[in-house]
Amino acid sequence: MPTCSRCCFALAGLDLRSYHFLAMNILLACNRFFLSGGPERYLFNILPELEKRGHDLAIFALDYKDNVSTPHRRFFPPAPVGEDFIRYGDKSLTWRQKATLARQVIFDRSVYHAAMRVIQEKEIDVIYALQIAHYLFPELFIAAKKLGTPVVWRQSDFQILCPAYNSLRNGKPCSLCDHSLFPALIHRCVKASLPMTGVRVASMIHARLRALDRYPSRIICPTRFMMTRLSNIGFPSDKLVYLPTPIPNAWFSPDETAKSDEKIVLFVGGLYEPKGAHVVVEASMRKPWSLIIAGDYSTPYGTMLKKSVEHSKAQNIHFVGYANDQELVALYQRARMVVIPSLWDENLPHTLLEARAAGLPVIASDTKSMREFIRHEKNGLLFSPGDAKALAHYIERLMDDDDMARKLRDASRADLLIGHSMRTHLDHLENIFEQVIDLGPTPSFS
Repeated sequence: MPTCSRCCFALAGLDLRSYHFLAMNILLACNRFFLSGGPERYLFNILPELEKRGHDLAIFALDYKDNVSTPHRRFFPPAPVGEDFIRYGDKSLTWRQKATLARQVIFDRSVYHAAMRVIQEKEIDVIYALQIAHYLFPELFIAAKKLGTPVVWRQSDFQILCPAYNSLRNGKPCSLCDHSLFPALIHRCVKASLPMTGVRVASMIHARLRALDRYPSRIICPTRFMMTRLSNIGFPSDKLVYLPTPIPNAWFSPDETAKSDEKIVLFVGGLYEPKGAHVVVEASMRKPWSLIIAGDYSTPYGTMLKKSVEHSKAQNIHFVGYANDQELVALYQRARMVVIPSLWDENLPHTLLEARAAGLPVIASDTKSMREFIRHEKNGLLFSPGDAKALAHYIERLMDDDDMARKLRDASRADLLIGHSMRTHLDHLENIFEQVIDLGPTPSFS
């Protein structure tokens, strides 16, 4: 283990338990180092906060051309099939590129060597892994295991269970692969392709045979739903930690004077099918409100959805593309409500937290994970996943009932203040890091 400040305390004969949150060398690992989804938004939210607390941070990601500039880029292994490859999986590949990609998904030696280099050169105390499936995993864990570096792994989706990440089949939540990956092959769950599904399954089997999915000292679950699901399939309870997603302090000060009287429904998120944007589009078609869709519509699904709206000649549905934080704040100020129409068991989306912090009521799909945070007609509204007619009913209800909207907004904001502060999150996260380095008992969030 690299020498660090805690070693100095130990050599001086002092009890580490009396000194919490010592400065650590932390490796933050994520496939992408640019904003493209929930894992990356979480990464960019906590990164400056951890730096403020005095930790020495290193970044480990694939070398994409869209990455934010960082001096750690010298450690980044090449992205599969080139630096512009697969942000959303819509790039055509030659057979040679497909064969190369298949090999890299199962095991990429360049990733392993890059991981060894950054862990050793930066004298990493602990690795915090986010969305790393199939590109940085399992090579990062193999390197960590060889060097004896502890790992904490955050589960923002179902990467640890499902070859397709989303545990969704035929538009409905699926758990067939919880105990065996064979059903994924039967149903061709990755882009309806048996070869692509086979490669993902092979990579997961390779990792499981080497027990690499069980190597992390702790697995962070943003929802109790995720924690229960992993526990039910045999992950040791002493490794599972419930730690809700935080929201940056800047989001907690909505400008009520800037609120608009416009009848705007807002969807914020990635434009791919499990997010269910088509459901809110169907619910809003030619309705007396405007629907704003904030998300990169260059994805295959986004392109299809935008073209269908253009073909319908509907004038009340607007695609504004990817929105940065400043643009999102402006959109939240204009909106009357936010809709989260996910088809899959959304694992605590940032949109829910941002909407609550911005003082907006939320209508969401009634999935197991969303029920954990939304109590129907208490702090939000729930509708049956995929039911555009029911969603339209609830949108109309909130548009017409200001008292209901205010009640839901106030209750949801109170819930947010209780469980999702950045300070609380970082306090617990640092404690987790300290515990895994010192091999202490599992901490828990209460």
